[in-house]
Amino acid sequence: LEETPGPSAAELLGRLLAGTAPGPVLTLGARVSDGAEAGLFNQLFVEHRVFNVDIHPGMNVDIVGDAHQLSSFLRPGSFSALFSAALLEHVVAPWLVAAEINRVLGPGAPVLHIAPTSWPEHALPNDFWRFTPEGLAVLFGPATGFEVISKGAMNQARIHPGPNWRQDHLDMPTMPAGDQAWVLARKVRDLGPDAVRWPYDPLDGERAAKAYPVGGIK
Repeated sequence: LEETPGPSAAELLGRLLAGTAPGPVLTLGARVSDGAEAGLFNQLFVEHRVFNVDIHPGMNVDIVGDAHQLSSFLRPGSFSALFSAALLEHVVAPWLVAAEINRVLGPGAPVLHIAPTSWPEHALPNDFWRFTPEGLAVLFGPATGFEVISKGAMNQARIHPGPNWRQDHLDMPTMPAGDQAWVLARKVRDLGPDAVRWPYDPLDGERAAKAYPVGGIK
């Protein structure tokens, strides 16, 4: 990776907005601390009705629910765009979430997802995954009914090995790494009910999701 900052969140949201048709827009996991502002997304999407889904009630939460089961409480095909940031690392099965996102979006609806690549563990015990741009492109690619528009890294960081590890790898160069990865994609086809499978028990899954600490907002 080149050591460049990559596009800003505002620029990426602008790209998402440019491809969004009229209609309601969905965000996932955009709960904010009491007294905090809802953020840049709501300011940019002022012409759209924005709904936010989160596993816990709180500020900026319109619907409390499990992202693995979106189509069980949201009307299929009803949203014109979707956005998530720092959400996918906290869900047990992000491929199921990708499939559920497909089901609640209308034809051609764009999605923007930002997720960490090299970031410390946080909001334990519900920190499960890290993503590269290529990984997000697979997650929101043909298998889940999407077409990737663009992808990349943000906020370059350098990861330094600790002394015990470094002494066995003295020839390892220090390489830049993306702090976060992002993907902008659009829905190109509907998914059948069994298109993406994983042994997911809704009750156990919801209990696991609710283990995300209420105070875990960064």
